[in-house]
Amino acid sequence: MRITQPLRLSFLRRRLPGSKGTSTILLMSPPASDGQASRRHSVASPEAPSSRSFAMPTSTAAVLEHHLEAFYQGIDAIMEDFTDVSVIITASATYRGLGEIRAFFSALLDGLPAGFDEAVKITRQEVVGEVAFLVWEARPWFPFCTDTFVVRNGKIAYQTFAAAGAA
Repeated sequence: MRITQPLRLSFLRRRLPGSKGTSTILLMSPPASDGQASRRHSVASPEAPSSRSFAMPTSTAAVLEHHLEAFYQGIDAIMEDFTDVSVIITASATYRGLGEIRAFFSALLDGLPAGFDEAVKITRQEVVGEVAFLVWEARPWFPFCTDTFVVRNGKIAYQTFAAAGAA
């Protein structure tokens, strides 16, 4: 699937297990289906990334650190961490390859409120082998967010992302 339209940010109010009241969940909506909807549910196998002329971090911790710093540098820096076979899975869609992942991050970054960068606080970070796990918040907008990364060959092969908005 090739994304040619901007993704839409939307908010869904749901009662989450173990919570009091409802929570608002950030959703990234892809454009209308192009007949390949079932492809979104299959699993792709990442291959080795293409070689680059400059050194990139290779350990899971180094790739995670680069990825976190890249958010303050822009979309091109973020995209350095992915390959054409990388996959991001969210509550509302799955994004495969550099084009879809770029569209996801572009829409995400364009939709963030002023002051968001300063509000981000990582509350838990764990790296075990090729897996990195983050719990973070950006209050008052998102009191709970989580990302999981699988890093292979110095690149993010798989990432999951979920965020619950303020009630």
